[in-house]
Amino acid sequence: MSIGNLSNSSVPRTMLDDWESLLYLVCWYGTFGVNNNCTDQECKHNINEWCAGNDDAIADKKRSDLNTIEDFRDRIVNGFGKHDANTGDCVILEELATDLHAVLLFHPKLGNPYHGARIPSKKRNLGFLNEDEEYGELGRDVAANTEATEQEPESVDPFEMRAKAEIERKISQDLLRVLGHYANLARRRPQEGR
Repeated sequence: MSIGNLSNSSVPRTMLDDWESLLYLVCWYGTFGVNNNCTDQECKHNINEWCAGNDDAIADKKRSDLNTIEDFRDRIVNGFGKHDANTGDCVILEELATDLHAVLLFHPKLGNPYHGARIPSKKRNLGFLNEDEEYGELGRDVAANTEATEQEPESVDPFEMRAKAEIERKISQDLLRVLGHYANLARRRPQEGR
């Protein structure tokens, strides 16, 4: 469930809430796979906190885990494939999750005060991205080229700007491009293995 839905935010719900939910599904699948047999003791991952506690606690945990590219990679993506014998198969999910996260929360249309997921926090400047950029391998490019900048002192809800129709539409288009890119990679993969 999206952070806005969990925290009962006054920001209108948009299709970006659905994209955020897709990101969570990709993360869950990357962490646990399908039909894994790990016990509760073996499956201690940060992602488990996304379904423990009340809605506000879960929203806060998601905000914390998604707020920066580094936090997302360290707390969530680095847990992908730990209980899967075919950990090489998780690479595409790691890249997909990283790119979805970067486009959803650090899109250049948002502007620096609206990057990330927390109120207030350090923000990331992704001004090097332009609207014509292809998003393949975006996550690694973003992580390598971000510069930390301090947020302006007033409290800014990073989800507020995303709800504006023009910005929501552009982010959704770019998220669809990311998904299309990885769908094409997935279609080619079985052919390359022959």
